[in-house]
Amino acid sequence: MHSRTAGKTLKSGRFGAQSIIFVVGLVVAVVMIIATYEQLVGSRSDARLLAHALEVQNKLAGLRILVRRAEGDQLRVTDWPFRSSHLRNESACLRRAGER
Repeated sequence: MHSRTAGKTLKSGRFGAQSIIFVVGLVVAVVMIIATYEQLVGSRSDARLLAHALEVQNKLAGLRILVRRAEGDQLRVTDWPFRSSHLRNESACLRRAGER
């Protein structure tokens, strides 16, 4: 009877080791699933932040274009009298050259 008891102990010990290995594998799989989910949530958050940053950058670029256009119009308006006097001087020079 002693050998039968020893055999049952070996079998139950082997089953216990398999159970431990199974549980450890299951825990590792669950940890991997949780880590993957966290990365997915993080990448979605990063994608939202990137989209927002690009939207702000596009709005700033549009604003910069409007400011440059306004500055250009302002320069044209303030520069206009100088241009007209320059044109008057050129036309006077051309008239004088034509009279000769």
